[in-house]
Amino acid sequence: MKRKILVVGLSSQDTRAMHALLDATYWLTSIEPDEVLHHLYTSDGIDLVILDEAVLSEKLLASLLCEEISAKLPFWVYGSEDLPFVCQLTKPLQSGELVDRLEQLFGQPDQHTLEERLEEQTSLFNAIFWQAPMGITISHGKSPAAGHISELFNVNPKFEAITGRTKEELMELGWASITHPDDLVQDMKLFSQLQDGEIPSYSMEKRYLKPDGSYVWVDMVVAPLNLANGHDYNHSCLVQDITKRKEIEHSLKESERSKSVLLSHLPGMAYRCKYDQEWTMLFVSEGCRDLTGYEPDSLLANRDISFNDLIVDSYHEEINREWKRTLALHEPFRYEYEIITSLGERKWIWEMGQGVYDEEGRVQALEGIILDISERKRIEHELTYLNEHDSWTGLFNRTHLEALLRSDAERHLGLKRSLVTVNISALHASSLTYGHQYAQEILKRVATSLEALCREDCTLCKTHEYRFTYYVKCCRTRDQLQAFCREISQLLESLLTVEGIGWGIGVVEIDSSNARYVDQLLRNVLVASEKAHTLWGSETPFCFFDKEMEQQMFR
Repeated sequence: MKRKILVVGLSSQDTRAMHALLDATYWLTSIEPDEVLHHLYTSDGIDLVILDEAVLSEKLLASLLCEEISAKLPFWVYGSEDLPFVCQLTKPLQSGELVDRLEQLFGQPDQHTLEERLEEQTSLFNAIFWQAPMGITISHGKSPAAGHISELFNVNPKFEAITGRTKEELMELGWASITHPDDLVQDMKLFSQLQDGEIPSYSMEKRYLKPDGSYVWVDMVVAPLNLANGHDYNHSCLVQDITKRKEIEHSLKESERSKSVLLSHLPGMAYRCKYDQEWTMLFVSEGCRDLTGYEPDSLLANRDISFNDLIVDSYHEEINREWKRTLALHEPFRYEYEIITSLGERKWIWEMGQGVYDEEGRVQALEGIILDISERKRIEHELTYLNEHDSWTGLFNRTHLEALLRSDAERHLGLKRSLVTVNISALHASSLTYGHQYAQEILKRVATSLEALCREDCTLCKTHEYRFTYYVKCCRTRDQLQAFCREISQLLESLLTVEGIGWGIGVVEIDSSNARYVDQLLRNVLVASEKAHTLWGSETPFCFFDKEMEQQMFR
């Protein structure tokens, strides 16, 4: 029959200690002090009350000592001070005292009870040992590290499954021979300290060699067993298979290593930031230093400067607008813009990023990479310059002029515009006489002088080897155009007359009827300049393209 013991006010540590000391014939119930009297009057079958001295008030003590309760129910006070009229249980708990006092109170169990108790304990041990989801070994001997173990040795099925070896194989080999060499030194050192009583137990992660040559990772705990069985040394070993965890850790470590290598070779930086006005950085890779001139920590949480402060002001509005658009569509963000480094240098960067969303689609952060494309931009600018400029004079070329004319035609500009071409094809004959370099020097001087006449809304282009064309938007009337042509003629006279080189100036006026026909406009102004060239030396060395010239072109 089980004895019911009511425990009042004991700490959880003391309650667990009592549970460990008592066998299955005792049943402990722990309650709060203010419930004890109610429990005593309403519950049946209580055989003993144990109260902690810390909760024993005079009122409670008087109630327990009353004849109605004390006559039928013993109670003990668990404490370090002696109290009159009560039985004392010494604090801290002494295992021998508790068992002896209980036997004095209830008597020793009979043989049948002892056998039942032993059977229950044996069944419980077997269930735990053989069904445990972790490997367990129990060794009785001095040194189970060596092979050919002759002492008593128990191993459960889970341990055999983890190591891939039977009990007989384990006894034959010993655990030292199946431990990974890199783990053996530490394992043997700790085991020796455990044997010598220097440490109460030890745990470590180690590898066992399986019969197929592979290794299994385990989390191992080794502790002594205090058994009165006459053996010099008893210990238990508990192991948990952690191979999958180790593989995941290795994969994560390798992934982090690969990511670190990748990020370290980026011509820029990787980032994670908040979606706010300052683009507050939460993570910045080491490439930040080379890209911006600032240490990564300087940008984190806007410690010294925010990333928004690095962006050239003219890009702020467009960047915000593009991020807003791409996030709404859950699309990647791509944009090229300029930043200003810590040294005040402007750099071109290409940002590629995307939003990080929660389950409801709300933006939690932004992630991406920012690459330095300054060199690419420099090359692009050089190529664009070469594509749109004459390499000798540095003036815009015909390609640029055509693009301007088409762009303005698309915009339907209502302003009166004109093309004014300076034709010095006579220089070709002089180049045959005096050489190519002579002609080039003349062209360079002419280009520099003509460019000096450019004013607002007037662009000079070199449209042929011996032709220069003004795209004029500033002359509103024909009289203004004629005055401009005379100014050009006077300049050319000072440069070319002494060289004996003639010239002609052709003019085409642009309106809504002809603005879209760019090739025709350039052909017409060429015709007008050729006609003017034949008039060189006259008072008006310029010609406006007119109907008569147009009719002559189609004869």
